[in-house]
Amino acid sequence: MKINTVKFTQKAALTTAVIWVVANAIVFLLPDMMPWTSSLRMPVNLERIGMDPSMSSFVIGLFSLVFISGIIAWFFVKIYNALQIH
Repeated sequence: MKINTVKFTQKAALTTAVIWVVANAIVFLLPDMMPWTSSLRMPVNLERIGMDPSMSSFVIGLFSLVFISGIIAWFFVKIYNALQIH
């Protein structure tokens, strides 16, 4: 069974966009929690850096993640379809 490249790529990019919007909505609603939760994942004191969410970082991050996830999904489907032997 082959995967439709265009549909899979679009759905992967859309899923990434939805996750990005939800995650950033949480960050915009709770900006004081962002440095604390980030410091749990990285061994750096991020509270001193002063990471403030902005609309430009939201838009740039959204477009770049959607673009990258689309490219990765496209490569995945191309490889998967190439390995299908009938």
